[in-house]
Amino acid sequence: MAAVVRGVSRGMAMAIRRGGEAPVPSVALEQHRMYVNALAQRVKTVIHVPARDCCFIEDTAIAVGKKIILTRPGARSRREHFASEFPQGGKSIHAIEVKDDLHLKSLATFAGNDQIAFDDSVGGHHFVREVEKLVGTNHGYGLHRMPVHEAANVLRVGDAILVSKGCELLPEMHRLADMAGVDRQNIVGVENSEFAKADGAITCRSLVLPHLV
Repeated sequence: MAAVVRGVSRGMAMAIRRGGEAPVPSVALEQHRMYVNALAQRVKTVIHVPARDCCFIEDTAIAVGKKIILTRPGARSRREHFASEFPQGGKSIHAIEVKDDLHLKSLATFAGNDQIAFDDSVGGHHFVREVEKLVGTNHGYGLHRMPVHEAANVLRVGDAILVSKGCELLPEMHRLADMAGVDRQNIVGVENSEFAKADGAITCRSLVLPHLV
């Protein structure tokens, strides 16, 4: 298993965001260092991509089996930094409208063992209804409603789950881990405050590749 990460750029304070306080680059650097350390303890290889743009490397690439799907950033200012190092490919894709949020994975994420965390919000419940429209109500997935928005974004890395700091204490997170086959002591809280200011979540900051060694 490997993880691809991108460093925090010098322009982090000018990150495209919906509003609010700007990220503090020095704090973001330390938070990202700790995040990468947490990944390095759980994967065989960490691949570092130069910090030409923001560190949200998963915004433009997702892993599907042994393939990587590349997408195009919506903001024109980011397109020149769009990664092109990976081969394209993938499976059938179903579009789900994102409601009340910026990213689908801010509303729901896969925790492994057919378990999904979703946000207890208008957008989160819309996601659940859309899934049931696509595959029916007997889909076999365990759906876990999270009372805290950040808790809906989890990153499964081997035998661990990475979550925003504080969310590892939630009873709902413990139940999710139990069903996902993760020991509760392997629910790892990592700081994400500066990246949240730029509308980034835990999963945005790395690309986990289970089949790459």
